[in-house]
Amino acid sequence: MRLAYVCSDPGITPGGTKGAAVHFREMARALRDAGANLRAFMARAGSWPDLDVPVVSADPGAANKGDRELATIAANDAMIETLTRDGPYDGV
Repeated sequence: MRLAYVCSDPGITPGGTKGAAVHFREMARALRDAGANLRAFMARAGSWPDLDVPVVSADPGAANKGDRELATIAANDAMIETLTRDGPYDGV
């Protein structure tokens, strides 16, 4: 089964220590261990040193809050384009 696992929250990094980052990473590990052909799509760039799941990012990168929110919307559009281009997937 080919799965796209998506996190569009720019506050969550692939190797982060926040609860959401740990949850995302452990769910990715569980899906991979269950046999899924998994690809992660995240708003933030980075990689998982202990997990062999590819990470595709659409990092909004803007510093101030108003700009960051507009950049996040643009990054979501880029994420949809990337998912469409990289697909098809059995589940997202």
